[in-house]
Amino acid sequence: MKLQFLISQLIDPEDTHRTITAVRRLSAFVDDSQVMDALCALAVRTIRYCVREAVIDVLKANPAGAGMRLSDYVLWSKIPSVRKWALVSLGLMRWRDAKDAVISGLYDPDASVRQAAAMSSTGLYDDSDVQAALEHYFANHRLDSPLSFIAENAHTRQAGTRGQDDDEVSTTTVFI
Repeated sequence: MKLQFLISQLIDPEDTHRTITAVRRLSAFVDDSQVMDALCALAVRTIRYCVREAVIDVLKANPAGAGMRLSDYVLWSKIPSVRKWALVSLGLMRWRDAKDAVISGLYDPDASVRQAAAMSSTGLYDDSDVQAALEHYFANHRLDSPLSFIAENAHTRQAGTRGQDDDEVSTTTVFI
Protein backbone atom coordinates (compact mmCIF):
# COMPACT_ATOMS: atom_id res chain seq x y z
CA MET A 1 0.00 0.00 0.00
CA LYS A 2 1.11 3.53 -0.62
CA LEU A 3 2.18 5.60 2.33
CA GLN A 4 -0.01 8.60 1.43
CA PHE A 5 -3.08 6.38 1.22
CA LEU A 6 -2.45 5.00 4.72
CA ILE A 7 -1.89 8.49 6.11
CA SER A 8 -5.14 9.65 4.50
CA GLN A 9 -6.94 6.86 6.38
CA LEU A 10 -6.08 8.64 9.63
CA ILE A 11 -8.13 11.66 8.65
CA ASP A 12 -11.57 9.99 8.97
CA PRO A 13 -12.16 9.78 12.73
CA GLU A 14 -15.63 8.27 12.31
CA ASP A 15 -14.42 4.88 11.12
CA THR A 16 -12.52 3.63 14.15
CA HIS A 17 -11.71 0.21 12.70
CA ARG A 18 -10.23 1.68 9.51
CA THR A 19 -8.21 4.22 11.51
CA ILE A 20 -6.75 1.56 13.82
CA THR A 21 -5.94 -0.68 10.85
CA ALA A 22 -4.12 2.20 9.13
CA VAL A 23 -2.22 2.99 12.35
CA ARG A 24 -1.04 -0.60 12.64
CA ARG A 25 0.01 -0.71 8.98
CA LEU A 26 1.95 2.52 9.44
CA SER A 27 3.98 0.93 12.24
CA ALA A 28 6.44 -0.30 9.60
CA PHE A 29 7.12 3.32 8.60
CA VAL A 30 7.41 4.86 12.07
CA ASP A 31 10.86 6.31 11.26
CA ASP A 32 9.40 8.38 8.40
CA SER A 33 8.87 11.99 9.54
CA GLN A 34 5.61 12.35 7.63
CA VAL A 35 4.19 9.24 9.31
CA MET A 36 5.40 10.38 12.73
CA ASP A 37 3.78 13.80 12.25
CA ALA A 38 0.46 12.21 11.26
CA LEU A 39 0.49 9.73 14.15
CA CYS A 40 1.33 12.39 16.74
CA ALA A 41 -1.39 14.66 15.35
CA LEU A 42 -3.86 11.79 15.64
CA ALA A 43 -2.76 11.07 19.22
CA VAL A 44 -3.63 14.60 20.34
CA ARG A 45 -6.87 15.04 18.41
CA THR A 46 -8.66 11.69 18.67
CA ILE A 47 -11.49 11.31 21.15
CA ARG A 48 -11.49 7.52 21.00
CA TYR A 49 -9.45 5.71 23.62
CA CYS A 50 -8.91 2.60 21.44
CA VAL A 51 -7.44 4.74 18.64
CA ARG A 52 -5.14 6.59 21.06
CA GLU A 53 -4.01 3.26 22.54
CA ALA A 54 -3.14 1.90 19.08
CA VAL A 55 -1.28 5.10 18.20
CA ILE A 56 0.72 5.06 21.45
CA ASP A 57 1.69 1.42 20.85
CA VAL A 58 3.06 2.36 17.42
CA LEU A 59 4.76 5.54 18.68
CA LYS A 60 6.64 3.52 21.30
CA ALA A 61 8.72 2.07 18.43
CA ASN A 62 10.30 5.53 17.97
CA PRO A 63 9.92 7.22 21.36
CA ALA A 64 12.46 9.98 20.71
CA GLY A 65 10.74 11.16 17.54
CA ALA A 66 7.28 10.96 19.10
CA GLY A 67 8.41 12.57 22.34
CA MET A 68 9.91 15.57 20.58
CA ARG A 69 6.78 16.15 18.50
CA LEU A 70 4.41 15.70 21.44
CA SER A 71 6.57 18.01 23.55
CA ASP A 72 6.30 20.63 20.81
CA TYR A 73 2.50 20.36 21.00
CA VAL A 74 2.68 21.03 24.76
CA LEU A 75 5.05 23.95 24.40
CA TRP A 76 3.62 25.68 21.34
CA SER A 77 -0.04 24.81 20.84
CA LYS A 78 -2.56 27.52 21.64
CA ILE A 79 -5.33 24.94 22.14
CA PRO A 80 -5.58 23.63 25.73
CA SER A 81 -7.05 20.25 24.74
CA VAL A 82 -4.12 19.63 22.38
CA ARG A 83 -1.64 20.44 25.15
CA LYS A 84 -3.56 18.21 27.55
CA TRP A 85 -3.68 15.17 25.25
CA ALA A 86 -0.04 15.64 24.26
CA LEU A 87 0.89 15.41 27.95
CA VAL A 88 -1.35 12.38 28.41
CA SER A 89 0.27 10.73 25.40
CA LEU A 90 3.76 11.45 26.77
CA GLY A 91 2.72 9.88 30.06
CA LEU A 92 1.25 6.82 28.35
CA MET A 93 4.49 6.38 26.43
CA ARG A 94 6.39 6.65 29.74
CA TRP A 95 8.87 8.96 27.97
CA ARG A 96 11.20 10.57 30.49
CA ASP A 97 12.82 13.26 28.31
CA ALA A 98 9.94 15.72 28.22
CA LYS A 99 11.05 17.73 31.24
CA ASP A 100 10.45 21.17 29.68
CA ALA A 101 7.01 20.15 28.40
CA VAL A 102 5.99 18.77 31.79
CA ILE A 103 7.16 21.87 33.66
CA SER A 104 5.35 24.05 31.13
CA GLY A 105 2.22 21.95 31.62
CA LEU A 106 2.38 22.23 35.40
CA TYR A 107 2.38 26.04 35.13
CA ASP A 108 -0.21 26.17 32.30
CA PRO A 109 -3.12 28.61 32.77
CA ASP A 110 -5.63 25.85 31.88
CA ALA A 111 -6.56 23.54 34.77
CA SER A 112 -7.00 20.45 32.56
CA VAL A 113 -3.47 20.86 31.19
CA ARG A 114 -2.02 21.24 34.69
CA GLN A 115 -3.87 18.14 35.83
CA ALA A 116 -2.66 16.14 32.82
CA ALA A 117 0.92 17.25 33.46
CA ALA A 118 0.74 16.25 37.12
CA MET A 119 -0.86 12.88 36.43
CA SER A 120 1.39 12.09 33.48
CA SER A 121 4.65 13.02 35.17
CA THR A 122 4.24 11.47 38.60
CA GLY A 123 6.97 8.91 39.12
CA LEU A 124 8.74 9.61 35.82
CA TYR A 125 11.07 12.41 36.84
CA ASP A 126 13.60 12.59 39.68
CA ASP A 127 14.75 16.01 38.49
CA SER A 128 14.63 18.76 41.11
CA ASP A 129 13.04 21.25 38.69
CA VAL A 130 10.16 18.88 37.93
CA GLN A 131 9.76 18.03 41.61
CA ALA A 132 9.60 21.74 42.47
CA ALA A 133 6.98 22.32 39.76
CA LEU A 134 4.95 19.35 41.05
CA GLU A 135 5.14 20.67 44.61
CA HIS A 136 3.99 24.08 43.36
CA TYR A 137 1.10 22.45 41.50
CA PHE A 138 -0.05 20.43 44.50
CA ALA A 139 0.35 23.37 46.87
CA ASN A 140 -1.58 25.83 44.70
CA HIS A 141 -4.00 23.67 42.74
CA ARG A 142 -4.83 20.74 45.00
CA LEU A 143 -8.56 21.17 44.37
CA ASP A 144 -8.22 21.12 40.57
CA SER A 145 -8.44 17.34 40.36
CA PRO A 146 -11.47 16.73 42.59
CA LEU A 147 -13.34 19.69 41.12
CA SER A 148 -12.61 18.63 37.55
CA PHE A 149 -13.84 15.10 38.28
CA ILE A 150 -17.05 16.53 39.74
CA ALA A 151 -17.50 18.83 36.73
CA GLU A 152 -16.84 15.98 34.25
CA ASN A 153 -19.29 13.74 36.11
CA ALA A 154 -21.97 16.45 36.04
CA HIS A 155 -21.33 17.06 32.33
CA THR A 156 -21.55 13.32 31.61
CA ARG A 157 -24.79 13.00 33.54
CA GLN A 158 -26.25 16.00 31.77
CA ALA A 159 -25.26 14.60 28.36
CA GLY A 160 -26.71 11.22 29.38
CA THR A 161 -30.08 12.73 30.28
CA ARG A 162 -30.19 14.51 26.95
CA GLY A 163 -29.24 11.30 25.17
CA GLN A 164 -26.54 12.83 23.05
CA ASP A 165 -22.78 12.87 22.71
CA ASP A 166 -20.67 15.72 24.10
CA ASP A 167 -19.88 17.09 20.67
CA GLU A 168 -23.34 16.78 19.17
CA VAL A 169 -25.78 19.61 19.00
CA SER A 170 -29.38 18.77 18.41
CA THR A 171 -32.65 20.59 18.18
CA THR A 172 -36.04 19.22 19.05
CA THR A 173 -39.17 20.33 17.28
CA VAL A 174 -42.45 19.79 19.05
CA PHE A 175 -45.63 19.79 17.02
CA ILE A 176 -48.78 20.59 18.97
